Amino acid sequence: ERESARLINRALGGLYPPGSTFKVATTAAALDTKPDLLNLLVPCNQVDERIEWRERGKRYVRRNTHDDKGDPSFGMIPLPTAFRVSSNIYFANLATKVGTEAFRNTLKDKMHFRSVPDTNAFDSDLPDIGYGQGRMQVTPTEMARLTGAVANHGQMMEARTLLRIVDPALEPSNAQEPTLPLGSAMSAETSEKLQDMMHDVTLNGTARGVFAGLPYAVAGKTGTAQNRRADGEPHSWFIGFAPYAENHALPARYAFA
Repeated sequence: ERESARLINRALGGLYPPGSTFKVATTAAALDTKPDLLNLLVPCNQVDERIEWRERGKRYVRRNTHDDKGDPSFGMIPLPTAFRVSSNIYFANLATKVGTEAFRNTLKDKMHFRSVPDTNAFDSDLPDIGYGQGRMQVTPTEMARLTGAVANHGQMMEARTLLRIVDPALEPSNAQEPTLPLGSAMSAETSEKLQDMMHDVTLNGTARGVFAGLPYAVAGKTGTAQNRRADGEPHSWFIGFAPYAENHALPARYAFA
């Protein structure tokens, strides 16, 4: 498998489970479609949580949703706290509150993910997709683009591929490529809430202390994705943007995955 994948441009074409970084997409879909979900309380007590949901008249049950090994019992928590501590139990429940139709349409039509599972698979994987598992796969470029939309007041831009860097003193040029917008991935209000949540991750959450000492603030989201392919080792993710501004007035210059 590794031999056959040597020539894949992994940034653009490598498909991976996104893990907890996908909670950014789940949060955006939830707040855009049902803003009151910001205050949804879910008990996250490090047990194999039973989750039930219905889609298209069919009843589904998931019996073994749990937070990461080593996590404490978080208790009854709302969305901002769940985002900071990255509770899988919370986001599995949140996805079922959003529902397949709204969630899937957001991922395909607003966020432009290419490898969204079909409707039947999405129905049965709904809570797992909420925390970045199941049959949902993404490219690093897609996740960087989503992060850019969070930092850009919800507006998603097409990604560009850098071919080379030249010294303008040696090769002067006034040509500039136009920026290509893809549309609104989320509302400006939702993007501001997500900016604050992602900053809280680097201050008090799963990435606390990592960026201490920098002259600017960084916002982001960690992710560890279960992987059943190749060597079976989990994938480690981080997405983020900088600089973060508390009043959301200053635009971020960099978004990355």
